[in-house]
Amino acid sequence: MNYVSQDLNSFDLLIKRACLYLSEDLSYSPATIEVYHKFWRRLSHFMMDLSYSKYDKSVGEEFILFTLGKKEPLQYNRFQKNLVRSVKFITEFSTGNKITVMPEVEDFSSNIGVLINTFLLYRETENRLSPRTRHDDRLYLSKFIHYLNAIGILEVKQLHLKIVIDFLQSLNTSQRAMRSSCIVRLRKMFSYWYDQNIITVNLARQMPNDIYRQQAKLPSVYTKSEITAMLDNIDHSSGQGKRDYAILLLLSRYGLRASDVCLLELKNIRWEENVIIISQYKTGIHLELPLLKEVGEAIIDYLKYGRPKTSLPNIFLKLKSPYGQMSSGSIYDAVNKAMRFAGIKPNCRKHGSHIFRHTLASLLLKEQSVLPVISEVLGHTSTDSTKTYIRIDIDSLRKCTLEVPTVESNFYIQKGGCFYE
Repeated sequence: MNYVSQDLNSFDLLIKRACLYLSEDLSYSPATIEVYHKFWRRLSHFMMDLSYSKYDKSVGEEFILFTLGKKEPLQYNRFQKNLVRSVKFITEFSTGNKITVMPEVEDFSSNIGVLINTFLLYRETENRLSPRTRHDDRLYLSKFIHYLNAIGILEVKQLHLKIVIDFLQSLNTSQRAMRSSCIVRLRKMFSYWYDQNIITVNLARQMPNDIYRQQAKLPSVYTKSEITAMLDNIDHSSGQGKRDYAILLLLSRYGLRASDVCLLELKNIRWEENVIIISQYKTGIHLELPLLKEVGEAIIDYLKYGRPKTSLPNIFLKLKSPYGQMSSGSIYDAVNKAMRFAGIKPNCRKHGSHIFRHTLASLLLKEQSVLPVISEVLGHTSTDSTKTYIRIDIDSLRKCTLEVPTVESNFYIQKGGCFYE
């Protein structure tokens, strides 16, 4: 197929051609193509904000540097690896109209593969899993099925503990987190198979213990002045600006998750009572929040002068027809655009919608709010989830330090004792 276009300077057209190439020439699934498409849209917004009319390798490198900072590739998480890979893809395609990296092919056609799919379907229907968790389940179990296919294990009756252990030992020893994730999924799957009488021995109880514990990361927080600068630099004259301003107010004033902002409907705001009532998507916990004046006015401004005319119940909608519910990725884009317009550099800090949640918790700690109050504001199921923010309250941590006891000068010149032997 000929992908050459007369308008090579059009980045949007380049994206469309690249998506078509991934679909028709590389047989990528729509879900995988959408992952790359989201990153390319963010790159497009980055170019628009900086008034770049043409894409080349240097623009891609500048986008990576702005988004990820000067982080070493070995420190990249999966999101960051996908971002870098998407930039490499579009750079290669812009110069040669092809992408050389081939996708992994999943083969779940064997007897064991069918049973794995049965377990995945059970997980999706019985548990309230996010798309990210469903993707991870399939990703890690696909590694197991690939291994079984390679050694000729196609029937569940052929499966035994040694094969499972050999599979775990075949994984990259430097990627302990991946090995741990595989063990977690396999345990759940074997327990399900045992309960369903698919296997007669519960392999989950025989699997080796996993002692890996991921080092907890410090939450990324921004200063109060940085949050204010983001809000002040949003253009209120356009429908997009009115929408983004209202969204950032909800994120910064209440610490809401992006998923809850996306799902916010007109019925969730009780104007007569001045409250916002939601059921959190992640936890299902009922949350009742006071409707602040500035938040209410921003939402009204968007509803009257910025929101498309539609019967959809969601308050915040996509900008282009057909209008629909916003995604978390769209809110991520709105946050990053506000940061760029305010001239705020992430400097290795995270820069998605969750930064407002972390920053709100940090500000509440500085105001001496107790953990149960912060936990209730953020809608945590327990204060254990809130305790992670204690580590960023440096001023309070300093109060917990102990003075180093003074030592007499003759201590260093004394003789005898095991200390000097």
